[in-house]
Amino acid sequence: MSGSGKRLMSLVAERRYPAGGGGSGRGAPPKTPAPPRKPVSRRPPPRRHGLIVGLILGLFGLIWRVIWGIGWRVTALVALLVFGAAFYFQQ
Repeated sequence: MSGSGKRLMSLVAERRYPAGGGGSGRGAPPKTPAPPRKPVSRRPPPRRHGLIVGLILGLFGLIWRVIWGIGWRVTALVALLVFGAAFYFQQ
């Protein structure tokens, strides 16, 4: 395994592309520019209400959120109780 006097080739990758030109070096055709995009249609801003109507709608929304928040939790609790009772009596 000692040197036999022969010169070994170095371990480097072969040249894939000819020298010259900066970029990729490939002979790929130049890209055509992309067509211009259509402007994104924006949603119209939400309707602005007057002071009185805004207060009434805000109060209604607050009440609805409270009812909904309590309602889904009560529904989930009842569903768990029914599932638990059915599982208990099934055994």
